[in-house]
Amino acid sequence: MLPLTTIEKIAIKLEDDIRQRNVRPGDRYLTASEASNNRLQGSSRRCD
Repeated sequence: MLPLTTIEKIAIKLEDDIRQRNVRPGDRYLTASEASNNRLQGSSRRCD
């Protein structure tokens, strides 16, 4: 099996997060601002 690309790893995190939040079609998920603040990066945190 080939190693996962960065995009594949991000997609897996996104899918897992959507499942954990129980997001349904039409539900609000993340704004661009929230996503850009590394909300899906796990332990990575941006300091403002």
